[in-house]
Amino acid sequence: RPRRRFGSRSRLLLGITLPENFRFPYRATSPSDFWRRWHITLSQWWKDYVYIPLGGNRRFSALSLLWVASMLFSGMVLWGELGGVLLLAGGTLLAVAGVLMAPRVQAKLATVVNVLIVMLLGGLWHGAHVNFVTWGALNGVVLVLWIVWPLRAQAPWAKLLGWLITFHTVVLARIWFRAGSLIAWNESTEAPHPEDAWETAQVLWQQLGKAAPNPMDQVWSPTYAAGISLLVLGYALHLMPERIRNWMEQQTTSKPLWLTWLLWCIATMLALWCSASYPKPFIYWQF
Repeated sequence: RPRRRFGSRSRLLLGITLPENFRFPYRATSPSDFWRRWHITLSQWWKDYVYIPLGGNRRFSALSLLWVASMLFSGMVLWGELGGVLLLAGGTLLAVAGVLMAPRVQAKLATVVNVLIVMLLGGLWHGAHVNFVTWGALNGVVLVLWIVWPLRAQAPWAKLLGWLITFHTVVLARIWFRAGSLIAWNESTEAPHPEDAWETAQVLWQQLGKAAPNPMDQVWSPTYAAGISLLVLGYALHLMPERIRNWMEQQTTSKPLWLTWLLWCIATMLALWCSASYPKPFIYWQF
């Protein structure tokens, strides 16, 4: 991420050494790999102080069992009908039987439950809003699906497929992270709020079914073209092999000081030119 690279270089200028916090997360080839690369210090805290005490990938704890019971009870209350109650009760009995009969099944179910709990709490940590909880739940479901049906092939096509799935699920889940409240996404008598997460997701889904316009037929303003160019450059730098990136950094540091400052000034001016006219506060200040 550009801000990670900029932040790491800025702290080195001040003589401050901090642990690596983002390790090129958008190069991840699986959801679990993404969360090992994203916000590493926070992810490690969740692992050490929440996930492992819950039982990790080995067992259920009293808290994780209590969470399962509360989810089942909530489902029964919300469903309300006798058939739904019987279905949930039957599914619970089958799960308990599987746990008692096969230790490997118990470990797998414990992993699934504990991962879901951590991701839901992670969403709630960002804010006591339904959209953050939804974001955490979506990422948790993706992780669970990958745990149950992992893509273990080492072939290049499998890695490419894993990268495509990981990247798009992470980006689509961010719709709920960045958008507004979900209180009345389908029952409100008023017009949908433009920042509503469900409305945004619906519009994006509809747009996916339409034919993409020909880029050559579009009128590109200089600012828009510069922004797209910087975006493409950022992705290229992010996906660049490590050895090439290290070589470029060595070449940059070996240049004269005046040339380095000139490049920094040009990059800063381009960033200011492409930014919006209104202030955009750093989103993590609110967490």
